Amino acid sequence: MGNIGRRKVAKLVKNNIEYRNYDLPEVFPILVLQGKKWVISEIPAKNLHFHNCLEIGYCEEGKSILKTADSQFECSGDDITVIGRDICHTTYSKEGERSKWSYIFVDFEELLKTVFPIRVIVNNEQFDNLIHNACMHITRDKDPDILMLVRTINREMRQRGDMYQHAIRGIAVALFIHILNLFKMEQCNPLVPGVQKKTENIVIAPALQYIQKNYMNMISVDMLSELCFLSSTHFRRLFTQTMGVSPLLYLTEVRIKKAAILLRTTEDSSLEISEHVGFNSVSSFNRHFKKIIGSKPMQWRKEREIVKSTQILKYNGWILPPEQMETKERSEGIV
Repeated sequence: MGNIGRRKVAKLVKNNIEYRNYDLPEVFPILVLQGKKWVISEIPAKNLHFHNCLEIGYCEEGKSILKTADSQFECSGDDITVIGRDICHTTYSKEGERSKWSYIFVDFEELLKTVFPIRVIVNNEQFDNLIHNACMHITRDKDPDILMLVRTINREMRQRGDMYQHAIRGIAVALFIHILNLFKMEQCNPLVPGVQKKTENIVIAPALQYIQKNYMNMISVDMLSELCFLSSTHFRRLFTQTMGVSPLLYLTEVRIKKAAILLRTTEDSSLEISEHVGFNSVSSFNRHFKKIIGSKPMQWRKEREIVKSTQILKYNGWILPPEQMETKERSEGIV
């Protein structure tokens, strides 16, 4: 299950790339990665990678290199990076420097739906360009407010005080507005590489994004290939090379992963969940779930001690009960 959306890929054009998918719940579409484990190696990764959501990096200490398919730049303590969904990149420490980072991944489309009218988000060219193509290096001197907001989100996530998720939502909205305003300014300056051109490596990105948003609906290979402006045959070959699985198997894996979240966080039946994630029959759902996860849905749910109150869960946005979340994070070195 952990391999879904994180498979190594075959060689495409000039670079090897990886696609990293983070499931961000609608109730709290923000993931913060922090702690000692995010000390970056001096050895560059073999592959560049890209994400399904916007990445905001914070270099807490040390010096490092952020490399994209087209360029690279040096980051040091208190620098912020903003990397769009479609930008292939990797980060490594400079020789002799052990840089430490924290990362915020945000689905701003989901976050802003609760704040702004949908028309402000949809068909907004600058918003779309930022989310998909931004490659920004923000120093403390360039915009100290952005640094302050990122630090505040990290602190709120560490402390987890009363209503911390509500606080983080508000701070994240303010952070987005600051980043968008700076992004607009940089677009007007041809000497600032705030936007990078998409490479052929991620020509299948529109299909990946469509699957993440529409997995519960009927999706065909022809439909996905049209989104990428490719023939079905060429699309199927590129997709399999990039993701390590065929388009339809990847769609099935995404559906099963979404179903696992619902099994863990709701009391819906297998039939209700199978229909919600796009399966035509519960028998097909059960068969695929066991093949991918290794056990039947109800058995898998029972083993994970789900939260009993769906309403409390939705309000607080917990994926695990608080005490289990804290234990899990300690074991992963996040807190």
